[in-house]
Amino acid sequence: MNNFVGIVAFCKNNGIGKNNAIPWTIKDDISFFKIITTNCIVVMGKNTYDSLPEKHKPLKDRFNIVLTNSPNNYDKSASSNLIYTNYDDVFSIIEDNIMSYSNVFVIGGVSIYELFYDNISSFYVTYIDKSFDVDKHFPMLTNDFALCVHSKNHWDETEECYFRFLKYYR
Repeated sequence: MNNFVGIVAFCKNNGIGKNNAIPWTIKDDISFFKIITTNCIVVMGKNTYDSLPEKHKPLKDRFNIVLTNSPNNYDKSASSNLIYTNYDDVFSIIEDNIMSYSNVFVIGGVSIYELFYDNISSFYVTYIDKSFDVDKHFPMLTNDFALCVHSKNHWDETEECYFRFLKYYR
């Protein structure tokens, strides 16, 4: 299965997180993420899921797959659009559900991007042109990917920085 799409926001020093949280607040990036991933399957690690605000769990209008080494520790009936599973079972779960959704997005964290890297055919990237204090870094996009689409620079008042939307294809 090679039709996964990655989506990530990272800053100038390739950072994506600090203490299991996103170190910036850029409303346009949050809106972009919501628009792009709505009506899709989203695959994330347990730490990424835990970092979501409670009021947004599970992500609305998406089928949420949370990867964990101990899926049996979670309530399987918690929500109809949320499932905890391990890597070995994720592909069959996607196969069983893909007809109802338009795409499969890998949304983080670092180990999940690395785990699915070879299956990802394209990446949506929000590049934030400012360095932040981070403890998690996005693995660099290799020469396997080429920048094909980019937006103009946008200014964010809250973070006082420019950012832009990019799309890379394998």
